[in-house]
Amino acid sequence: MKFIKIIKNKILAASCNLSCVRKLFPKNLPPIRPPRLLSGMSGAAAYNLQPSAKGFTLIETLVAISILMVAVASPLTIAQKGLASAIYAKDQIIASYLAQDAIEYIINASDKNVADGKGWLLGISDNCGTACAVNTRIDSGIASCAGTCDALNYNESTNIYSHDSTGGDNKASPFTRTVKATEGPTDEALITVTMSWKDKGADRSLNFYTRIFNWR
Repeated sequence: MKFIKIIKNKILAASCNLSCVRKLFPKNLPPIRPPRLLSGMSGAAAYNLQPSAKGFTLIETLVAISILMVAVASPLTIAQKGLASAIYAKDQIIASYLAQDAIEYIINASDKNVADGKGWLLGISDNCGTACAVNTRIDSGIASCAGTCDALNYNESTNIYSHDSTGGDNKASPFTRTVKATEGPTDEALITVTMSWKDKGADRSLNFYTRIFNWR
């Protein structure tokens, strides 16, 4: 009897439409959709049997990669520029202190000349009329530069910049200090200190000015 019932169900299924099939076999039966005809075509080859799920196109992938690259590169660029600005600011501070060091040395040398009853610009105007180097580590440390002044050297132990010869803890620094004295009206002179250095291949320079007077 069971076998006859199965045969009977199969015969009924063959003669029914889709609604009959769902009534006879309601369990575990996936939805049945009729195949879709392609526009302008007919016959068995005209059915679109491709899956309906969509994936990423090449353009969408390239756009996503571009957005990711911009998101990663932007913070790195900002960090790099910030680091370069910090290094330049540090060099500016060092240059300003080195210029102030030379100016104070020139002022002290002029005051000493006046106190000793000598010409107030003795050793200054004759050496620094065009350009001179000032070594603040020693007395009479003003020397005329023949053309271009030498770069300052840096002592890694004492953290002092000077024109002392290199060797030991003295290493060449990127800073060059050039001093010029220009006599103005009576008992007055303009002192110009130019600090120059290299910053990643770029030439940097700062000028500092002060006026000294013959107070005698």
